Amino acid sequence: MDDHEIDLRRISVFIGPNGSGKSSALQALLLWRQSLRNSAFTTTGPFIDLGGAADVQISGQPPASLGLTVTKSIAMSSLSSDAAFSTVEGRINGSFELGSTTGSFVSLDPPIKLEYSRSDQGLAVEPDRVQLGDITLTFDAMGNITSPLRHRGGTNLTGARQEAAVFIEVVSTALETVRYVPALRGFSQARYLLRGQEFSDFAQNIDSRQNADALTTTIIFNDELREELSSILNKITGVTIDRELSGDGNSAQVSAASLRSTATGRAKRVVTTNEGFGTNQLIHLISQVLVTPAGGTVLVEEPEAHLHPFGQFELANFVADHSNVNNRQFLITTHSERFLAGLLWQVRQEVLDPSDIIVHYFTLDEDGHSVHQRKGVTHGGIVEGSFREFFPPPDVPDWEEFFRGLG
Repeated sequence: MDDHEIDLRRISVFIGPNGSGKSSALQALLLWRQSLRNSAFTTTGPFIDLGGAADVQISGQPPASLGLTVTKSIAMSSLSSDAAFSTVEGRINGSFELGSTTGSFVSLDPPIKLEYSRSDQGLAVEPDRVQLGDITLTFDAMGNITSPLRHRGGTNLTGARQEAAVFIEVVSTALETVRYVPALRGFSQARYLLRGQEFSDFAQNIDSRQNADALTTTIIFNDELREELSSILNKITGVTIDRELSGDGNSAQVSAASLRSTATGRAKRVVTTNEGFGTNQLIHLISQVLVTPAGGTVLVEEPEAHLHPFGQFELANFVADHSNVNNRQFLITTHSERFLAGLLWQVRQEVLDPSDIIVHYFTLDEDGHSVHQRKGVTHGGIVEGSFREFFPPPDVPDWEEFFRGLG
């Protein structure tokens, strides 16, 4: 498999045909999150289950192992006049062998690996001993420095190692604030068991029924969340959310109350499963965004699911607002030109800066391999390329004339 670098902004949108690789970036972050939590690199966990290594490899000759690596190079000043000591690299590396679902995982324990580069030689090496002028540095098998750490110029390698360790800690902390809104979400039952606490993460399990159970409980307990959720739902689908406890208190029911006037002027109360799939899906998405910690990242699969085009546009406004005002990052896969247009409109209205949004376009080549293109956005909210490129019209005769006639 080839390495891929993906530029992430405040809002990163992944578009393209089915099976072109849009969800891969989201899945990679979920793999890291469950691996860091379990201290073992695993493709089968609480957030995502991709099977074993052979299942992940979908094309070409499978390698001996698969993995993910996060690195940071830390610039260093010269340790002596005759040798340039250029970088120290902090690394988180996880991998597993073919046929297994768990494997090695390197984080702070065992220690991080340090790589040293001699810029005067143009080489990156991982020796157990390096001679730099009048200083000899020795390392153990895990990259720990075992020799004197200071030379006559005062450069402190301990400080570099500490900075690398802080980098890994930052990555770990950031992944703990990642929240996932899966494609399979919402309510399939009228009633769910009442749990004993609120949740800030509604997709901690690949079982959508357990996720709905956690969401229901949180809506029951959290009055502030329910009020804000109702206000946003009203803008998008014209529905608010209410709560209803039933039975002996061990089960809970979340009911959606329509704001459309009835003959008596009252709102009609129906259970969420009878309200319609648009509102049903939105409750999970909006609630997850609202309870995500400030500065956190929300991964969203197909936010437009079951939504009318008007609702898709309004949902884009909600995402832009909560990214901008509440400092939340979004990684979103979508097939909706109306949702993407809504985000671009927010750039045109100067709610978002062009640098806040990036579009990643995925296609498949003739051999079925994923091809990735990065698309920037202008101050006018225009994406490089066009919607015609992203969302081509059907290959049928006279389509353009027919489409114009619809308007």
